[in-house]
Amino acid sequence: MKHLILYSLSILFFNTYNSASAQTNTDFVSTAAQGNMAEIAAGKIAVQKAANDSVKQFAQMMIDDHTTALNELTMIAKQKNKTMPSMPDDMHKMTQQKLAQLKGMSFDSTYMMQQLQDHQQTIALFEEEAKNGTEPELKAYAEKYLPKIRMHYEMAQRLSSMKMQGMQQQQ
Repeated sequence: MKHLILYSLSILFFNTYNSASAQTNTDFVSTAAQGNMAEIAAGKIAVQKAANDSVKQFAQMMIDDHTTALNELTMIAKQKNKTMPSMPDDMHKMTQQKLAQLKGMSFDSTYMMQQLQDHQQTIALFEEEAKNGTEPELKAYAEKYLPKIRMHYEMAQRLSSMKMQGMQQQQ
C-alpha cells in the first residue's frame, strides 16, 4: 500500500509539472527522451521480474520500440543542436526503484499501471507536438510515433484488464 501511495504522489507531481509548463520544442525533446529512457529501463526490469509471460513480452516490445524512438530523436536533436538529457527524470527514477523492489503479481500489476499512466501522458505530449509543433522534424517525429504509442497504451489496457480478470477468478 505504501508503494501505491508513493506511486500515486509521483504521478500527481508529474501531471502537475506537465500541465504547469508550456511546451516548447526543447521541452518536447527533453520529455520525450526521458520518457523513452524510462520505458527502456522499466522494460529491462520487467523482462527480469515479471511473473506473467505476456508482461515480459510487452516489456521487451517497450525496450525495442523505445530504443528505436530514442535513437531517432537523438539524431533529430543532434541536427537541431538541442540538448538531450542523459537519464530519466527523478520521477521515473523513483518508479524504477519501486519496481525493482517488487516481485510476482504485485510487480506485474504495478508495472502495467505505470505503463498505462506513462503512455496516456505520452499520447497527450505527442498529440500536442503533432498539432502545434513549430519544427517540422519534431512535428513529423510526433506524428510518426503517435500511432505506436496509442497501440502500446491499448495493449497495456488489454493486459491490465486480463490480469484483473485473472485476479478476480482466483478469489
